[in-house]
Amino acid sequence: MARGRLQVTSPKLHSERERDGGVMEERDESVQETLVNGLGSGQALLGLDWHLGGLLLYNTKYTRNGGSVTGGGDSDAMLVECERDASMSCPVMRTLYSELYSIFSSLQQQQGAGPVDKKQLVEFSRSYRSVMRATMEGLQKMGMSTEDDIKLDYCKEQVQALLDLELIWNLCEVLFVEAAQAGLLVPLLLDWVHLHGSHVETQAQLVLSSSNPGQHPQYWDTVLGFVLQGRIGEARQLLSHTASSVPPGSRSLVKHMDTLLKRMPFYTASQSLAEFDLRWRHWQEECQSVLREGAFASHQHLELLCKILAGEEEALMESRGLMRWYGYMVARLLYSHPTAKPSELQHYVQAACCVYGNDAASSPLDQLLQVVFDMNLHQLLKDCSLALNNWWFVAHLSDLLHHCQQLQSGTSLREFLLLEFATNLMAHHSLWSLAPVYLDACGEEGRAVMKLWLVRLPLQSERKAQKVLRICQERNLQEQARGICKEMAVRAVRSGRLGLALNWSLRAKDPALTTALADRFLDSYAARGAFCDLELIDSLGSSILLSDRLTFLGKYREFHRLYGDRRLPEAARLLLTLMTARVAPTGFWLTLLGDAVPLLTHQQVIFDAEQSSQLLDCLEEAVERSSVGKWAGTDQEEYEEKKDLIRMAIVQNLARAIVG
Repeated sequence: MARGRLQVTSPKLHSERERDGGVMEERDESVQETLVNGLGSGQALLGLDWHLGGLLLYNTKYTRNGGSVTGGGDSDAMLVECERDASMSCPVMRTLYSELYSIFSSLQQQQGAGPVDKKQLVEFSRSYRSVMRATMEGLQKMGMSTEDDIKLDYCKEQVQALLDLELIWNLCEVLFVEAAQAGLLVPLLLDWVHLHGSHVETQAQLVLSSSNPGQHPQYWDTVLGFVLQGRIGEARQLLSHTASSVPPGSRSLVKHMDTLLKRMPFYTASQSLAEFDLRWRHWQEECQSVLREGAFASHQHLELLCKILAGEEEALMESRGLMRWYGYMVARLLYSHPTAKPSELQHYVQAACCVYGNDAASSPLDQLLQVVFDMNLHQLLKDCSLALNNWWFVAHLSDLLHHCQQLQSGTSLREFLLLEFATNLMAHHSLWSLAPVYLDACGEEGRAVMKLWLVRLPLQSERKAQKVLRICQERNLQEQARGICKEMAVRAVRSGRLGLALNWSLRAKDPALTTALADRFLDSYAARGAFCDLELIDSLGSSILLSDRLTFLGKYREFHRLYGDRRLPEAARLLLTLMTARVAPTGFWLTLLGDAVPLLTHQQVIFDAEQSSQLLDCLEEAVERSSVGKWAGTDQEEYEEKKDLIRMAIVQNLARAIVG
């Protein structure tokens, strides 16, 4: 059978949002199609079969008109597996899932111990982003070490995807996890732009590595880029390279600009908002005064810088080609409204989108960022679910937002996303063990899913069975644990490992199965004359009470131990008790009576007259109940001979007991 593999490609987010009276409508306009040679060709209808990891597609023998396909070839026997999340096949991405699991698990444990404060939640959020960064580095190393073009393209795509996802996550961290208020909001947004605006740093390195940085074509754009990101220290450092490349008359202008930049105030938590606002207004009025005086009129670049510092919107628009729309928005906030509140962001987002036009919504990333700035978390999670071909991002983000009390009535949404991600993990051969922790966070529905899933897990090894059993025991899933133990016991029986099978059946606490296995042990003893797995039988302890047959097996083994220790009277009493108390299976009585012969013929009288009479009664009952006179596989003649030998030994011992 031919077998192909196809990654399920989620549709990119092509949606139009129309706001009419506060109602938002979406239209998903396109789905990417992938053609597989030999699949769906001709008149044959496609068949599909869903499973945890995705679905299987195949050609059926039926046609669209209700007939059957005649003939056939290799393509008719083709199976195409469509994976829900192909990233799980990448070792670097599997490491990402493991690291995310550790952070998620720690957060749930912390929440269980008591409320998690904002500072701790910020640390958890940064840990998530740190893992994303480490994964990017791993993918870049993997891409550099491969000669496979397909794998290289995959690494590049994943790195870019992670960069975009971290950009979204970081913005959510600023607006919802840190929940920055007036004064602190703009500095955090500047850090956000700085972290994801590394092109300015790359450009600066290129400029500084040249022989004459001040004359480099990108010099002033780089200075301007630093100023727009609020990175005044870097801008001043770069300006210091201008002194040697400008006429002596212009050096005073550069020094004047450096002074303005040096005096630029920044908000800190140690000062009041009113105090900062006063200092800011005073400084910006100074910049505006310098412009009115025409101090920089002879130097267009310095004049443009001063206009930006003075908060002139036209100057910002002139520089819009140096940044994305959200960089423009943050720069405008910095130089026109540095004390902005989160509720005021939407106005500035709309203004930036108007300036950039279609460029502000040219990609799914731009659209998702706008949703974040709109403070619409439910829409964000929904759009991310549509735009991404994985569930890990929305699952962990929704959980973090839930702990931040930011998802109003969003518990069901969080649980849905966690369940979807857990379903992906459940289908993977090495990541399945991570799923229970995510299911634990989903309340009763997650517990119900876990019950159904654990008993259906393929148990390829003892190690995996032990791991699954531990998961059940930690969550008090007793019924599922018993089912797993029973399955492993049956599997051990089929492979002829009776000791292991008995061990599993005891853990399953299944009396019927334990009885059947105890019978197997007894049959083995009757056939071989020796016990198998003595250590297991000796260590049964109180477990022998689970089944009458197991009780007999344990006591019978105790008889052999007493006999081996030459504690003959105790051994004799125990052997007689096993028969008279009807603990031993009737079909095994002749074997027990055969074990009594060495005691009956011992030079010392072990059985007294009453005990000998009881043994004789047991022999008669055993003979009467024996359907065909069989004894441990012996033929009729041998059976009669052994029966007579036992009878004679009992009678002679009875005579000795009476005479003695």
